[in-house]
Amino acid sequence: MRPVRVARNSWIIAIILCLPRAGAAQVQRGVLLLDRSAATVDPELRRQVLGGLQRALEAGGFTVEARPRSARGAGGAAGAIDALLKQAKTHSEQFEEQKALATLERAEQLVRAGFGDNPRVKPLMRVLMARVKLAADAGNRDDLEQTLTRVLVLQPGLTLDPGVYPPKVIAAAEQIGHRVDERTGELRVTSAPPGYPVLVDGRPRGVAPATVKVPLGEHFVAVGPRGGRVGRIVRVGSGGAGVTVAVRGGTRQLSDRRLRNMGQQASAGWVVTVRVVALQGRLQVRARAVAARTVDVPRELRSAAVTRPGLGPATRDLGARLQQALHGSEAVSTVGPPGDDDGSIFKTWWFWTIVGVVAGGGAATAVVLTRDSDPGVRVTVQR
Repeated sequence: MRPVRVARNSWIIAIILCLPRAGAAQVQRGVLLLDRSAATVDPELRRQVLGGLQRALEAGGFTVEARPRSARGAGGAAGAIDALLKQAKTHSEQFEEQKALATLERAEQLVRAGFGDNPRVKPLMRVLMARVKLAADAGNRDDLEQTLTRVLVLQPGLTLDPGVYPPKVIAAAEQIGHRVDERTGELRVTSAPPGYPVLVDGRPRGVAPATVKVPLGEHFVAVGPRGGRVGRIVRVGSGGAGVTVAVRGGTRQLSDRRLRNMGQQASAGWVVTVRVVALQGRLQVRARAVAARTVDVPRELRSAAVTRPGLGPATRDLGARLQQALHGSEAVSTVGPPGDDDGSIFKTWWFWTIVGVVAGGGAATAVVLTRDSDPGVRVTVQR
């Protein structure tokens, strides 16, 4: 047997190797709470349940980051559009018409890019009306007529406020409006599955399949239930146009691996997905807790099936049981630094420490790390 000498300050190695575990302990009481209910569920119910579970967990000493499903990029896009409209107004007041026009074009591109997930026409109308005002102030007749045509295609019969727009602009809008009314085509809207409500340019137009007579030009179609509509942009010509919209009746499932990654990125110890499910006229709340820094069996909890008035008490009861489930898992050891994809032993510090010892000195029978206060202390690895 050949002794292998360990460095005098080997206790430093032990501290360094323990750092990932210390960091994990600091974030272990954080919870990332995700709303994963189907889009067909009433958004108000989803907010009620998510808020109730968040309050219950925070009362139990957890730090909670809640992410409502309805907040998927819409809020950020709306804020960006508002900022661009303000910027365009500032450019216009400084007589920088070209900069203002370019800013409004960026705002419209943002609206169009996000319409599939956030099918609302009002942001686009705000951008177009700002462009009408800019063209009128700059005396740009061509851009004024083109933009007014688009506005009146989207909203036939619109009247402009005489307090905001000069008489010549109002007169131009009336003339363009007559031309728009005379040129119409059929827009045929179907949904998969059929039977979903149809909105064209923000106005209800029955349920799919639906055939709607509209002015020729570009139209914005939204199909689906409130809170889960899917948008499409369709150009209607003299021969009409048709569109089929696939409505997302459910919600995409996320793998445990993906949930762990999300939890680690949010510096949370757990990720809890929440679903409100309709069961024969009743509602049930289902929660699934996944440990973010360990490969562990997810904890599945369900509330009682209740009517809508009983959803609040059922959510509070589920929140209390969720507290107990998470408190009971705090003793589970964590693995790896934030950012690991999984809890494989191949990514743990102790596994590679043993591998290194085995590779360097043969079959390890004992590995001891001590504070080396005595120069004569030796750690032996037996061959």
